[in-house]
Amino acid sequence: MSQTEPSGPLVYLDAPTPFNDVGADVILRTSDNIDFRTFKSILSLASPFFRSMFNLPQPNIGGHDGAMVGGLTGEIKDGLPVITLTEPSEVIELMLTFCYPVRNPVLDTLEETVQLWETARKYDMEELIQWVGERLVDQRFLEEEPARAYVMACRHKVVPLAKAAARWTLQYPITKLFEHFDDLQGITADEYLPLLRYHRRCSDDVSLLASRPGSKWTIRTNYVFFSRLCTTCPKYSGSVFVSRKSRLVPQWWMDYMESTGEALAIMPCSSVCKGVTLRKALEIARDCQHCSQSVMDMKLFSDELKEEIDRVVSKVELEILF
Repeated sequence: MSQTEPSGPLVYLDAPTPFNDVGADVILRTSDNIDFRTFKSILSLASPFFRSMFNLPQPNIGGHDGAMVGGLTGEIKDGLPVITLTEPSEVIELMLTFCYPVRNPVLDTLEETVQLWETARKYDMEELIQWVGERLVDQRFLEEEPARAYVMACRHKVVPLAKAAARWTLQYPITKLFEHFDDLQGITADEYLPLLRYHRRCSDDVSLLASRPGSKWTIRTNYVFFSRLCTTCPKYSGSVFVSRKSRLVPQWWMDYMESTGEALAIMPCSSVCKGVTLRKALEIARDCQHCSQSVMDMKLFSDELKEEIDRVVSKVELEILF
């Protein structure tokens, strides 16, 4: 009957410079057995959590290395107390880099940014919480995979990330958000439904802007297509009220508004009004000698519509509680 060979002692490796300073007075040991030699003064300034820990009465450290003789966690290495952490070395290195008087850490992925956010909250590091919070909503993390970012925000209870990710989901039809994402089971129905409601409310509110093109949001009233009706192009059979006055407009302009409204009902984001529907309207306008004078005005009008869409969306709240 074979016997399992006894495993050797755990090997603890020192972290790279500057976290291997021989003048350090405490060691932070990570979950993957990396020892960071650092200073109580730095940790105390950055974290009330560590400050309180270091202010607790500490037993006299007089045993040999590795002996359970008391101290912060009881273990001593090279005469220094060891604090065992649950975070991996990658996260602790980012945390300490922020605390040290050196260049701030570089956050390459959303995953490590969220991990650092959690660590900063755990150890009550207010400056780090604020710094990481600003980077959680970085466009590079949200633009390509807003649904994934939203799920991660729900898992880790990060409200700023959830709100920013929800805003970016408006770039997609709600039915397509999780089409190629197999991790939806990572959140509950109570977390998923607020996203659906948010998307729907934004769709309802912004699509009204295009269905009511003469409402109060239209600031300018002297656009060419409002003031001088083309006698060549087909005109819209109805009328548009701008500044309480009925205006006749070309059909191509009304087609732009209607197609933009339909697109906004599916993807309630401001980029919609600057996309295919605008290009089609401009193509028709350029082909007419009279309406070609409306090209610049049409671009300005779409800018105005874009700003109004952003304003309306900014007033819609993601109603989620963690």
